[in-house]
Amino acid sequence: MSTGTFLIIDGNSLAHRAFHAIPLLSTSQGIITNAVYGFTNMLLKILAGQPTQMVAVCFDKGKITFRHSDYKEYKAHRKPTPDELRPQFPLLKELLRAMRIQTLEYENYEADDLIGTLVTQAEKAGLLNIILTGDQDALQLVSPQTKVLLTKKGITELEEYTEEKVQERFGINPASFADFKGLTGDQSDNIPGVPGIGPKTAASLLEKYGCLEKVLSHVAELPANQKEKIEPFASQAILSKQLATIVRDVPFPVELDKCRWSGPDYQELLTLFSKLEFKSLIRSITQQDKADKKHKQKREPENLFSRQAVEIDTYQVGYRQVDRPKDLERLVTAVRRAGRAALAVEGSRENGLAAAALAVMTNLKPGNEDLLEPRLQIFHLPLTTEKDKASLDALRTICLDQEIEKISHDGKNLIRILQASNISVNNLTFDTMIAAYLLNPGSPNHDLPDLALEHIGAVLPARGTGCLP
Repeated sequence: MSTGTFLIIDGNSLAHRAFHAIPLLSTSQGIITNAVYGFTNMLLKILAGQPTQMVAVCFDKGKITFRHSDYKEYKAHRKPTPDELRPQFPLLKELLRAMRIQTLEYENYEADDLIGTLVTQAEKAGLLNIILTGDQDALQLVSPQTKVLLTKKGITELEEYTEEKVQERFGINPASFADFKGLTGDQSDNIPGVPGIGPKTAASLLEKYGCLEKVLSHVAELPANQKEKIEPFASQAILSKQLATIVRDVPFPVELDKCRWSGPDYQELLTLFSKLEFKSLIRSITQQDKADKKHKQKREPENLFSRQAVEIDTYQVGYRQVDRPKDLERLVTAVRRAGRAALAVEGSRENGLAAAALAVMTNLKPGNEDLLEPRLQIFHLPLTTEKDKASLDALRTICLDQEIEKISHDGKNLIRILQASNISVNNLTFDTMIAAYLLNPGSPNHDLPDLALEHIGAVLPARGTGCLP
């Protein structure tokens, strides 16, 4: 098999994450859709950001697995699947069929085990693997060919784990992760571990001895307080490691070639999204389907999951870094003529500003080296060096101007960061975070990426390319 990238998704984990991140949504016919909607948009985000030749989504098949035979209390304290989520799983699988994405489940095994088996086969075939999950157990699969993307907050923030990141975060190498859980246990899965042994002690012991079995064989050499904790629970530690170990040879009959992804069936997606009343996604796939038919490419075709598919087709958006004095003067003039600007900053109350971004709508005609075409422009102002004093002065001028309306998200934090750089803000007229709270005070999350996803179906990157400032 030729080299490429294989995206492997923990379907149960992502479905639960989406269900709890998105408020309950339902169609006019009463079909609850929040988990499907969140799942779909997370998939849009990951496929937009990762060049992927192969995709598979793994699901648990039932609640009972071989681990329950070893330990009846395994996951015993888990709450039942919410009634509102349970009927959404068939819809998720219908969605994945329309996307032409391979789904996998196997009796007596968890999705983690299927993922582990796919990763093992894929590494032998020379593939690079990306695992998308909310379950830390998958970190034991990290290798030079495999990285893990952990859902961090809601469904919009992901944290990438490589071998170096696992070592930095936990003080162990990925291959020792099950040994680590053997000592510390895992409350989320009701894995007992060794009472009184925390992450730091576990990491230190594994760094010295290499694996759980060697720790136990050298228990007599340990300090008295560690020996007293570990020795009585040696068998429980071994059991805990077994429970935490992902199986990498599940005997399911799936060939890797069946996981190759050639893009979605647009007509099936359109039918499904119409049934689920996903209006923003209907617009996206209609536009993308037309674009694909018009622009056939020799290489892999563009697909629904490119960045264009989730942009709001209202205005062309321009982006430009501004630091030259003439451009800064034009920027101040443009904002004053527009009379309104959205303002975002990067920095902290302790260290002040690092960067700022201004979004401006304008009808000014373009001229020589004009800043103001297209109509919606986002200007980035770097503010980290002495050379950026002119940018700081321009920002101060705009912020102080009483005639310019300012729009922000989390204006309270914005004001504090600006004050740390001796900048005051006048005429701050609208705060989208406050507006979101007033619309839905019961929501636990009013972050901008989650609001964009919920209200307009747009996926905003939390950090990195495409994120401002």
